[in-house]
Amino acid sequence: MSIASLYCCQIHYSNNGKTYFAIGFKNDSLGYELRSKYFKGSCSPKQITSICSGQSTAMVFEGFMDFLSFLSLPAGLSRFPADYFILNSVSLVKNVLQVLKSYRRIMTFLDNDAAGENCSQELQQRFKEKMLNLSYLFSPYKDLNDFLCSQAPSKEIPLQIPEPP
Repeated sequence: MSIASLYCCQIHYSNNGKTYFAIGFKNDSLGYELRSKYFKGSCSPKQITSICSGQSTAMVFEGFMDFLSFLSLPAGLSRFPADYFILNSVSLVKNVLQVLKSYRRIMTFLDNDAAGENCSQELQQRFKEKMLNLSYLFSPYKDLNDFLCSQAPSKEIPLQIPEPP
């Protein structure tokens, strides 16, 4: 909760005269990704989310749950100073291509499915040796969040993220 409260808020919305609420994760165009037990969607405009502090490493996540999952890892944020880009949909990868050119290293945590693999291949073709696809770390699970949810609460997380050079 302490990590989520830094990046998320509660959003109330209505549809067909009924009021609902969801977790909201703001994007760069002031729209929101919305998640609840019953709903997964967004509030326009749809856009990536950038969380930058001038680092030389960029980390790219497919969705905000994976980003929050990464930050919950024991050595997540403090051990890996990076600028973070949450795509909020792999179809928005085009919106981050130009900015990624300026980074010395790009680490991706995209889903282990066809869309995530296609996006990873596109980034690998563009950024070659400075891009590191880390989705193998949580294989055979679909994404980092699914992997972490599968682990016993008291068990140490068996995830070894390579140190930046």
